[in-house]
Amino acid sequence: MAWAEMEYIGSDKTELASKCMANLVEARKSLSLFQHHDGITGTAKDHVVLDYGEKMLNSINLLQEVISHSSNFLLTKSKANFKPNLQTTYFDLDDTRSAAWSVPSKTVIQVDHPDMPNRVVISNSHARRRQEMVSIRVSKPDVRVYYMNMIEDEEEEETIPTQISPVFKTDGDISNEQFEVTFLATVPALGLQTYFVRQLKPEEGKNDEMSVATVKIFNSNAQPFQVIPFDAVEISSAASDFSMSNTYVTADFDANGMLQAITTKDDAVKTEAKIEFMEYGTKARGDKSGAYLFMPDGPGKVKKLSSPLVRIVEGKLRSSVTVVQKWITHIVILNSSPGVDGTGLMIENDIDLTSDGMNNREISMRVSSNVGSGDVFFTDLNGFQMIRRKRYAKLPIQANFYPLPSMGYIQDSKTRLSIISGQPLGGTSAASGQLEVMLDRRLMQDDNRG
Repeated sequence: MAWAEMEYIGSDKTELASKCMANLVEARKSLSLFQHHDGITGTAKDHVVLDYGEKMLNSINLLQEVISHSSNFLLTKSKANFKPNLQTTYFDLDDTRSAAWSVPSKTVIQVDHPDMPNRVVISNSHARRRQEMVSIRVSKPDVRVYYMNMIEDEEEEETIPTQISPVFKTDGDISNEQFEVTFLATVPALGLQTYFVRQLKPEEGKNDEMSVATVKIFNSNAQPFQVIPFDAVEISSAASDFSMSNTYVTADFDANGMLQAITTKDDAVKTEAKIEFMEYGTKARGDKSGAYLFMPDGPGKVKKLSSPLVRIVEGKLRSSVTVVQKWITHIVILNSSPGVDGTGLMIENDIDLTSDGMNNREISMRVSSNVGSGDVFFTDLNGFQMIRRKRYAKLPIQANFYPLPSMGYIQDSKTRLSIISGQPLGGTSAASGQLEVMLDRRLMQDDNRG
């Protein structure tokens, strides 16, 4: 887009274009290297895997520079007179990695002064207008989010409704240095939209467009550190069933915070959608599971959750349920959005299999429903088309797993249950009404296949 804009104004901005193209070429070279099958699966020697990781992290950093400089150029009003400063970092991206093997951390916007607003730019790479909930981290809770609206050829600040939610630290306390701000972002097709975040001035008083999320914690007796404005946290040593809803759906959860059913409000149809985590071991003799093989010791066993810590954060714009166990953090998010992100649930699973008790274990997430799908299910082919799959009872368990690059679904004559994945996974339907995706594995032996 930046290059097309340069052609449109008749100025190539050679210095900027050369720098961005050099970064793109370097990243493309690394991408071509990652197409090797060991680069995709992580089945290379240790030192080669580390080299892949370093090259990938370097490529991400180079592409972030391209995004930063291109966005700054596109947002400049007088593009013909634009002079790039390639030593300046115009934007910080929303997450960063300190090392190739580290989990990305959210960027925290430092809100320092009421007269110094922070600029947040949101990009839409789709060829259609999008409305979705966006969450950012800020350093103070008393903030205002607004954008510049053109009214009769004049720009005026227009405050938008926001929600402030807590950020929990690893020890379970609520952070007093980070707060999550959620708002509805509207971005035109293939466009950029700028929002501003600034601290409230003392004379402005309370922000009437800001709502505060309520917090409930089940299966805990520990009172978290009290942080304003979350000074009324409800603590309970016992748990009970509960539900959350938005304009489109109502989600029912059990006492362990696991999803049980979804009700669509337009037709009042309740569909069972029970989430469980399954555990597979490996065979005791013969070929065992390894980097190449999936050789389970039998059907998956339900991995029970023993009184997990359950955090429920409910708000006008976004609600979430977080289930915490030693080996997993499971999050279900429900957005009150008019966009497509409000029509379903968003699920995040952060799994840690590094403890000794998880050796030779493979973990999957199974959704069991009352959809009469029989032995048929569907997975995609690289996001381009859906392929009909059939489960054969005569085949071993592993033979009924198929690649699930971006989505899969089951259906009957009335209902369809879909899962859209953020990354390629393996998937199957082990029984009628079930949809299962593999999440992580930790295997202790070489299967001698490469």
